[in-house]
Amino acid sequence: MNAKLTADTQADLLRGIEWFDRISPGLGDQFQSEFFNALERIKQEPYQFAANHTGYRPCRLKRFTACFIFAWMAM
Repeated sequence: MNAKLTADTQADLLRGIEWFDRISPGLGDQFQSEFFNALERIKQEPYQFAANHTGYRPCRLKRFTACFIFAWMAM
C-alpha cells in the first residue's frame, strides 16, 4: 500500500523533529523514527484503527504524546 503525506503533515513532522531536538539532541530523530513506525503500522493494517465520527482514524505514537490522524482510501 502507498501512503501520501500532505504538505501540512510533512511540515508538522519537521516542526516536531525540531521541537524535540531543542529538548534533547537526537530526540527529534527518535520522534521521526516513531512517526515512520506508526506509518508502517497503518500501511500494514489500517482497519485496526477505528474511524471517528469524521471518518478519520487516529494512530497514537507509542513513545511520544502525538497522534497520527489519517484517512483510509481503498484503491
